Amino acid sequence: MKKVYISADIEGIWGNSNPANTAKNGYLYSEYCTNMMNEVNLVIDLLFQNGVEEVVVNDSHGNMDNLLPSKLDPRAAFVSANGAYKEFGMMEGLDDSFDGALFIGYHSRCNSPGVMAHTIWGTMVRKIVVDGKELGESGLNRLLANEFGVPVILASGDSEYGKQVKEELGCVFVETKKTLNNQCALCCSFNELKNRYTRGIQEALKTDEKPAISSSHTMEITFHHSRNADFVSRMDNVEKMDDCTVRIEKETYKDFAMIKKDYVGGEIYPRLFKTNVGDIYTTNCVGAANTSKDAEYAGISLAVGDKLKVNTATGYLVKDNAVNTGMIWKVVKEYTMPDGQPGVKLQRIN
Repeated sequence: MKKVYISADIEGIWGNSNPANTAKNGYLYSEYCTNMMNEVNLVIDLLFQNGVEEVVVNDSHGNMDNLLPSKLDPRAAFVSANGAYKEFGMMEGLDDSFDGALFIGYHSRCNSPGVMAHTIWGTMVRKIVVDGKELGESGLNRLLANEFGVPVILASGDSEYGKQVKEELGCVFVETKKTLNNQCALCCSFNELKNRYTRGIQEALKTDEKPAISSSHTMEITFHHSRNADFVSRMDNVEKMDDCTVRIEKETYKDFAMIKKDYVGGEIYPRLFKTNVGDIYTTNCVGAANTSKDAEYAGISLAVGDKLKVNTATGYLVKDNAVNTGMIWKVVKEYTMPDGQPGVKLQRIN
């Protein structure tokens, strides 16, 4: 194998077991990111040692900005993005040019044993079923890799997750820690971790089978709360099955991605798609990404009562008090974001 793709999560990484520290406000968040960085770099180095010529890394945790490009092995390429803008999320950057994919630091699905077990968004999603089978993030991402003709050759995480690897992936597994319970694990020495990855990567790179590609999929997503199902069911081609479950049917698995044709009017409106008149939206992104009042919203001076529309070229809201058609938002309050940044509260009026 000459070109390999890495999708890296944080929960299954060696040394990490407390969910509080996987978020940016966690006391040991920087340490957890360091553990993630060290493990990803270990994998990259071993891949190059074993003849791989090109490696691409995609940060797949949370907002997907936990890995620092400046600390990444300089031989590896890296997907950099605001996670909300990744069309393929945890698999962004993957295409049919890759010979194999690795899932590093992954975890068990929701409703099963494993360190920090969850599926996609633990506080929101109860389970995801594809074609009648409940899948975790590994199984979901494998289906996408399969459609590109890319085999998943190795996955790593805690010992309970290893049992799901056999079920969902059938690839080489590297155990990073022994599961004691949902938030407790026995971690091997880092030297032993190196040995496990050394053996695992050597075996994984021998994979020469191409995955079978299936077509026409049905996905059912069950949320913890009915309000989430209500909101998602507003989207086109989404059917509500019960109070908390929605169903989506697509011809290929790639079509489950939030691609441009599925947004309002064929245009991508970040965080605004399928809203209704009267909905309230708070943001600090007007005119450009992460703008602020001090920067006059990227050259835009805003006041209560101003109207905004979506710039179809950039996807960002822009001021236009003359607008009277399409999606229109009105400034109803100047606001301070939870992190202290100034923003505005908007209401959709058309």
